[in-house]
Amino acid sequence: MHQPTGASRPVKDRLSYFTLEKYDNRLIFNRLHLQHRGGIFAWWFDPRREAGRLDRDAVSIIEAARAVSSSGRMRDVALRIKDELGTAHERGGGDPSRYAPLIDHFKTRHREARRQRDDGTLTALTLIIIYLRAEQLGADAAPARDHIDTFISEWTQV
Repeated sequence: MHQPTGASRPVKDRLSYFTLEKYDNRLIFNRLHLQHRGGIFAWWFDPRREAGRLDRDAVSIIEAARAVSSSGRMRDVALRIKDELGTAHERGGGDPSRYAPLIDHFKTRHREARRQRDDGTLTALTLIIIYLRAEQLGADAAPARDHIDTFISEWTQV
């Protein structure tokens, strides 16, 4: 039976902490409590981190679509994004906190498009989900919205 050779030391407050105990020169993590605020995994739920991920995803999806698709298909994708975002903004009332059910709806349609292997719809729905999630995050995710807005304005004029 292993006996602790050192005392446990709390690293955070009582609600969100983990303890390190030393057993035979090995550190053992007892009690790990995940919270959205504070704690060891706070960096995972950081809105700035998610905004950066959305920006990278938007850029890579747009570049991949440009490399593979024809100009007619790109125009159809841009028009679909514009129409669906207009509908989403009407249903959400312009309040980003009310976009969660809309994002879930688009995720369901995204899964259907993936099953049907419909690349144009898949691209459009992915960019719509990114755009709505970026609106929820606010100013931190403005670059992702800007990339999608630029894509829409560029291809709806063609």
